[in-house]
Amino acid sequence: MEHMAASNMSFQLLQEITNDFSKDRELGRGAYGKVYKGVHKDGTKVAVKLLHDMTGIDDNQFMNEFNNLKRLQHKNIVRLVGCCNETEELSVFYMGKLVIAEKRYRALCLEYMQNGTLSKSLFVATYEYNGHDWPTRYTIIKGICEGLMYLHEELDPPIYHLDLKPDNILLGENTVPKIADFGISRLLGEERTRITKSKVGTFGYAPPEFIDAGVISIKFDIFSLGVIIIKMMVGETGYSKTADMSSQQFIELVHGNWVNRLQETSVRATELYSEQVKACIEIAMRCVKADRRKRPSIGDIVNELNEKEAMIREVSLVGAAMAALKSVMQKLSCLLDDQYMISNGVHTEIKLIIDVLANQHAFLLEVSEEDPNVQVKAWMKEMQNLCYDIENSIDQFMTHDGDKSAKLYAFMEKMKELVG
Repeated sequence: MEHMAASNMSFQLLQEITNDFSKDRELGRGAYGKVYKGVHKDGTKVAVKLLHDMTGIDDNQFMNEFNNLKRLQHKNIVRLVGCCNETEELSVFYMGKLVIAEKRYRALCLEYMQNGTLSKSLFVATYEYNGHDWPTRYTIIKGICEGLMYLHEELDPPIYHLDLKPDNILLGENTVPKIADFGISRLLGEERTRITKSKVGTFGYAPPEFIDAGVISIKFDIFSLGVIIIKMMVGETGYSKTADMSSQQFIELVHGNWVNRLQETSVRATELYSEQVKACIEIAMRCVKADRRKRPSIGDIVNELNEKEAMIREVSLVGAAMAALKSVMQKLSCLLDDQYMISNGVHTEIKLIIDVLANQHAFLLEVSEEDPNVQVKAWMKEMQNLCYDIENSIDQFMTHDGDKSAKLYAFMEKMKELVG
C-alpha cells in the first residue's frame, strides 16, 4: 500500500492514526521515546515511535540515520516503513517576553507486531519453566542470532544494536523474533571499537568493559545476546545463579533441568533436543565472558547452531525409520495369533521376516551414532515408506471379512521386497 511504502509521513497523519497519541494506543516506552499503535483508514497497522526532542541531533543526521535503517531487509529485523521530521514555530513566553520557539517532531514508523515483546509474550512464563516448549524457545534464540548476524556481518558498515534485550525483541507470526529499537546512532564505520561517555545499553545487558571504561565494540551485542539466552532458559531468578557457581556447574545444572523437562514430554524429545539445549547454554556462557576477546562472533554462533540442527535432522531420519520398523514388527507379531489361522509355512516365514527386521533395527541403532551416507539415507527413506505400505496391508488383512488369502499374499510380497 502506498502509505506503507512512503518514506515520509506528516505529523498530522501520525496524530490521526494514533488518535492524537492517546494513552490507550501506547505500546511501550524507552530512552528515546514512546511507541504508539497507529491504524490507517484501511485498517493497516503500524507502530509509531515518537522520539523525544533530543539535543545534539540535527536534521541531516536524523535523515541519514533513517536512510541507513530503511535499507535493513531481513526476516528477523523489524522493518522501518516511514518517518516524520517536522519543525513547528510556536509563540511562547520566556522570561516575561513573548518569543518564537521551534518545536521538533521526529518519529519512526515500523511494521506492527501484534504478539508484542519477548519479555511480555514469553519471558515472564520462563520463570518456572512454564510457557513455550523447547522448539519454540530455540526458534526464538536462532532467529535473534540470525538477525544479529545480518547486522554484524552482512552489512557494510555493520550496525551495532547496543541495547539488545527482551523488550527490544518483538514476536511475529509463529513466534518469529524480530530485533527492534535501534535508537538513532548505531553505525560504526572503519572504527570498529571506540570509547564513549554516552549512555547506551540497559543495566544487566551491558558488558563489563562498557560499564568500567565505556568501550563499545562488536562484542557489546554478543554479551547482551548471552544474557538473553540464559534468561530464556532459566528465567530471571535462575540467571542470578551464574554468580554462585562455576560456568561448567551452571551449564550442567541448566542442561540437567531441561533434560528432566524434556523427559516429561517424551523420550524422543529428549533424544532430539538434549544436545541442542546443551549447545545453547554453552554458547550463552561463552557470550558473557568478562574478556570480550574470548566471546564468540555471531557467525561462529550461527554455524554451531546449524551444525546441531543438522545432527537433529539425521537423528530424526534414523528415528523415523526405527519407529516404522518397530511398528511393523509389532503388527507382524500380532498376525502369529491363532485367530488369524495362518498356515504353518506362512507362520514360519513371518517369524523369519521379524528376525530380519530386528537385525535392521539393530543396524539403525549403530547408524544413529554417526552421520549416515547418502546411500544409507536413501535406504532408510525407502524402508520407511515400505513399512507404511506393509502396515496398511496388514490392517486390511486383519479387518477383511471374506477370503483373506489375497490380502495375505499382497503384504507378504511387500515384506519380501523390504527384506530382499
